Amino acid sequence: MLICVEKVFAQDFEVDGLSYRVSEESWQEVKVIGGDLKEIIEIPEAVTYEGVTYMVTSIGEHAFSGREETKKYIIPHTVRSIDSFAFYDNYYLQEVEFNDGLQTIGEWAFGYNYALKEIRLPGTVRLIGEGAFCTNETNGATISCLAATPPTIEHNTFEGRTDSTLHVMVSDVKTYQDAEHWKEFSEIIGDKMYKNRCKTPSITCDNDIFTFSCKTENSV
Repeated sequence: MLICVEKVFAQDFEVDGLSYRVSEESWQEVKVIGGDLKEIIEIPEAVTYEGVTYMVTSIGEHAFSGREETKKYIIPHTVRSIDSFAFYDNYYLQEVEFNDGLQTIGEWAFGYNYALKEIRLPGTVRLIGEGAFCTNETNGATISCLAATPPTIEHNTFEGRTDSTLHVMVSDVKTYQDAEHWKEFSEIIGDKMYKNRCKTPSITCDNDIFTFSCKTENSV
């Protein structure tokens, strides 16, 4: 007799003040869907619940939108995607620490975060959605992008911020000056602190935890 068993992955749980949902694509991965209200929130690379360890690979839609308490988020390198409106309208948010591994940022994900002091996008980012970093208040945030190929963006991805200077790798200035929508920044400069691009990246996996390393000195 042949018995077909369908495994359902959908499951929500909470650990250390953060709420998670098991991925529909992989039972070994979870997305963050919310959490406690506090000044600094550090999202872990992995989380263990009922004896099972899951890798944290995404941040869900509206997970942290409309908050006034949190001033800083730390996002680990295991997070590949940030969904639409994930951090929308956080009036007092000052800092988001991104790490290599992040590939996509959804539409309006960080829209109307007026107090952001710095937006530093890692070299792994490939797509940034509509209105993702838009604002209608000038705050002079420092904006930098370390991707060799300019990520795909929309006309209003950085609406209200294109008067700021865009900092990129020294070797990538011309590429960004010619890139659709990126060229709308008032000034694009090659920042010497980003001059060494990693030439020998290494990725290892141990117990479903990915680690990125690089042997290039002073690289990103």
